[in-house]
Amino acid sequence: MVDKVTPELRNFMAWNFRVAPKILNLAEVVGVVAKKELRKPSVLVELRIWEARDVLQMGSCEEELAAGTKAAEHRKDVGVQLDHGLLIGKGGSANVYLVDYLGKNRAVKKITNGETPTTELEVMKTLLNESAHIVRIIIGGPTSEHRMMLMMEYMPGGDLATFISSCKDNKDNKDKLEKHRLGFLRDICDGMAYIHDKGLVHRDLKSANVLLSENLEAKIADFGLTKGENDATTKAYNFTTHSHAAPEVFDKRILKGKPGGWERDVYAFAIICWELVAVDKPWRDKHTGEPQSKDYIMSAVLEGTRPPIPQDAPPNLIGVMGQGWHRELTKRPTAARLKRMLNEVTDDRM
Repeated sequence: MVDKVTPELRNFMAWNFRVAPKILNLAEVVGVVAKKELRKPSVLVELRIWEARDVLQMGSCEEELAAGTKAAEHRKDVGVQLDHGLLIGKGGSANVYLVDYLGKNRAVKKITNGETPTTELEVMKTLLNESAHIVRIIIGGPTSEHRMMLMMEYMPGGDLATFISSCKDNKDNKDKLEKHRLGFLRDICDGMAYIHDKGLVHRDLKSANVLLSENLEAKIADFGLTKGENDATTKAYNFTTHSHAAPEVFDKRILKGKPGGWERDVYAFAIICWELVAVDKPWRDKHTGEPQSKDYIMSAVLEGTRPPIPQDAPPNLIGVMGQGWHRELTKRPTAARLKRMLNEVTDDRM
């Protein structure tokens, strides 16, 4: 028996169970049954504890303990499933795997660098999985290497950036994009408005961080750079994707001493709108098709240049783009205002 439950494990269980303290203590017992050494909680322990979650949420304490203990001892191959999941995404700081967990497809994000980034988990605690247009986190906590693991709902449609790119050579996908374009924008805007209502700024909103469900419903993902409004001018403020970065990200003097915040998400949303209208990636060299450099993008954005709007762009969406990426922060509409604007559009081809 372990004489002490680590703070990391307690925080992990407090988030994943979100139940009364007496049940949390019960969860600790289940954790002890799952593995005797809890000083370095492993993914295997976390998944076994999670496996007991459903039974821990119903019945009396005695029934929960018995059922939870049985569930915690149940599957010995949970960790193996995670380790041998199909790699479906790879980034500079994390890999994403498709795993089968309890008979359902799930996406598992495992941090690969040496840091212990808790931002994304903390943000998801704040958001509480209450928005239909934010990717739902199922479980999250530290691994044995003191890195972060997040298990999320699996979005089989992939990311929006890849979907847009596929439209060049896939007429069916292009037809789907034209059919769902307005729906994509409404979904993203709804998720963005919810984030802002919680006092948060995504800070890396882009088409690659928008995932699609099987029914092509769009959901915002990747909250690793998300901050509160009051944190928007921290050292990490400029860490973002250059193609979707607002002028004030490149030159904070534009803020005139003000904190700035949600306006940068609105700017990024306008760039996503452009991608859906142009069916292209922003800031590509017109001769080579390659992405422009950070310096080129920064210079162009600060001079007031924006991606060229196609001649056949829907007038309603031209207005959304023009207001959303306005140089002056005060001229950019809030996400709530954008929602109203988009809801008033009945046909984005008009």
